[in-house]
Amino acid sequence: MSNTNITRLNAAIEKIEGLEREFTMHRERTNKRLQVLRIENDLLTNKLAVASERIAFLENYLELEEDEEGREAVPAPALPGGNTQGGEPAGEDTAPVADVDRQLALSAEAAKGKPMKDLIAKIFKHLMGVSKITPKSLPAYPSADSDAPPPQDPSTGQPLLRLDWSAGASHVNNVKGLERVLTFIRAHGARHHPIATQGLTDINDDHLKERIKNKYEYMARQWRMLQKGAVVAAEEEEEDIFGEEAPAGSNDAPAPAGSSSKAIGLARAHQNSRATSKLEGRKRKRVGSEYVDPRFDAAFTLNAMSADEDDPNQVSGEAKRWCSRAPDFRSDVAQELYDTIDAIPDPDPDKSKAATTRVRGPVQVGAVPAKAKSLKTRLRAWQIKPAFLANNPHWLTTKRVARSGKAWGDAEDPSDDEETRKDTTKNKTTTKRPRRATIDQEGVNQSKARLDALMAGEDLQTIFEEEG
Repeated sequence: MSNTNITRLNAAIEKIEGLEREFTMHRERTNKRLQVLRIENDLLTNKLAVASERIAFLENYLELEEDEEGREAVPAPALPGGNTQGGEPAGEDTAPVADVDRQLALSAEAAKGKPMKDLIAKIFKHLMGVSKITPKSLPAYPSADSDAPPPQDPSTGQPLLRLDWSAGASHVNNVKGLERVLTFIRAHGARHHPIATQGLTDINDDHLKERIKNKYEYMARQWRMLQKGAVVAAEEEEEDIFGEEAPAGSNDAPAPAGSSSKAIGLARAHQNSRATSKLEGRKRKRVGSEYVDPRFDAAFTLNAMSADEDDPNQVSGEAKRWCSRAPDFRSDVAQELYDTIDAIPDPDPDKSKAATTRVRGPVQVGAVPAKAKSLKTRLRAWQIKPAFLANNPHWLTTKRVARSGKAWGDAEDPSDDEETRKDTTKNKTTTKRPRRATIDQEGVNQSKARLDALMAGEDLQTIFEEEG
């Protein structure tokens, strides 16, 4: 071989070796970038979980709930061609703008409607194989190290739906499950809930996906609060709500005689959501009634309302009903007030039509008036049966019941020394703040430690800079 060929061969070998070194360097740098991205993804996921717990605490404390008893606002999806403003879509064969707008309006209306809400809840129960979807009833997601076969639907042999309630709707553990809900609703929804047939015709996939996602996130949020112990404010600010009785002949029709009512545990915010709709309806009916006098104000507070339980006699396929139970301590005067108010037609028929039907359940025996820090939300003595108040005089001294006042024949109006009393030793009012459970941030801390160890002091930004 000539010297020239040897020189060329050596040059080629040297170039190949240089390319190998360069390739190895790029591969190592790319691998490091992937490791950084994975750890940062874990870090963001853990931070999101912490933020979700804090938001859940605030929603619970502020008693925020889904709009219209579970019907959340659903955003309009993008129009064909990427148009999200309602303008003329691209292309010559697209439908007129007016038709597109009408279809979107029908879809949005169907998404917000009660039939669609009830259908989605029913399909979640069907696919998970449970009779109810309260936080305590939601089936657990199987652990990664479990060798047990997934539970199956005995009628079809198909695996039952299992969702990871600790993760978001877009998490890999939940995406396929929620898609399964959508597919099942499209294929079998009308058969399982005939009243939603028209809604299924009107609703588009974007709206339906969003509605399913909202339902999942609501259930997951309630489940996480249950795991954390459902944080509430200090005991003095406790304002629980009790059972309600509906008058015969009203929209809250009495349940059949002898029907049983099983108390179903509901999160406090969920209870208040149901009671709030009832309270708002009664406030509307109060205008122009015989109960507009301020002496009846105590009857129109959230604390005076009762918890509406899921009706234990609910028939599958029928519209959702709630079972209302009156506390046994409620006076005849107070019950007559509610009977009269509930018999008045609602001045806002649209809201009345959208309200969930309530049926009368048995009286709640052993109920105790809720504590109320504020005098304005405390029950008054005229709302309590005299015999109950005589047997429980401590209710008047433990922020459960206040005197009725001059309008009811008392010598003085009730006063709450606790509202005006100042700490004379510190010369300032002491306020008990709501307390939440400690949020576990171990996942965040571990991700940060892994990232620091990987970078070993190197600037994170330099990892992703393009090399010259």
